[in-house]
Amino acid sequence: MKQLVAFITSSNGVLCILLVMVLFIRCVLKIKYLSIKDIVINHVNCFRNPQGKLLFVPVFMYIILPFLIAICIAKNKVINGDILNLITIIISILTAMLFTLLTVVMDMKEKVKANKKYSANEADTIKDALKETYYTIMFEILISILLLVLCLINVFVAEYTLIQSVLIYYFSLLMVINLLMILKRISAALDVEIEK
Repeated sequence: MKQLVAFITSSNGVLCILLVMVLFIRCVLKIKYLSIKDIVINHVNCFRNPQGKLLFVPVFMYIILPFLIAICIAKNKVINGDILNLITIIISILTAMLFTLLTVVMDMKEKVKANKKYSANEADTIKDALKETYYTIMFEILISILLLVLCLINVFVAEYTLIQSVLIYYFSLLMVINLLMILKRISAALDVEIEK
């Protein structure tokens, strides 16, 4: 009983209670203001082939592999205040850049719609690349917000555990990989424009 009381009064216990409260409000009371389901589903749909089948290799490479790498990193180096400060600064800058990039992608999509010089095939290629880029950027913004929240919680709590380290490393790696995906998709969209 003393261990349960000690856990509940610890910072990790309080965080667990708050998480359960959020899940209760979301799942039982059905309040959907913080719903992120559509963002995650649209991002995962980018890993489907034209027939709609989910491709295992991209899912493994872009979602599962970063988690395995994060576990290895966390076992070697548990997160600390210096790492959290560095990640927080980088994520803050990247988040601002991603919001700007989101408007650029939307502007590019409107220009493709308005421009009649593209053949139907070229326009479809660009629109698909921009649509996937849009969903990836939205997912990237979501990850950056989650990562900032985790970092801020850890800064205030100042208890660095293996689980917290794995989550922070995982979201950081996920952000880097998704930045590469965004770069590739924007490159695919611009390749058609450059060849014109």
